[in-house]
Amino acid sequence: MLSIRLEPQYEEEWLGENPSSATFPLEEGKRPLRHQVLTYNAASPLIINAYNTGTGKTKAAFLRLKKRVEEKNYNLDSSEDNVLLIAPTNELLAQHARDAKDFCDQNGLPYRVLTMSRETLDEIKSRPGFSEGK
Repeated sequence: MLSIRLEPQYEEEWLGENPSSATFPLEEGKRPLRHQVLTYNAASPLIINAYNTGTGKTKAAFLRLKKRVEEKNYNLDSSEDNVLLIAPTNELLAQHARDAKDFCDQNGLPYRVLTMSRETLDEIKSRPGFSEGK
């Protein structure tokens, strides 16, 4: 008889400096994952995190937003410090927006979280005075 034991996926925890004690309270045993801190410390303006489902990619993206705010001493410029997070479905978009707002609130980040779905675009397009495409 052959038996196979499946183990849960293992993601390496980060043992260095905690980038967000509000998100990862060490007293509760929560630590960021290595790939999350690598994303936090990334220097590129375009960051692609392709880790597996359920490994905290969204939280890693939020950590990068926190790093940007810290680097700019909380002085963001609305003409250049915008962020675009993309989701494949409206439900996932809504979930990410809730999570982003919660993360910003927990970490005192000055971002304004907006969702942009097809429905939202259609509503904006129907407003009086909208000139695009005419």
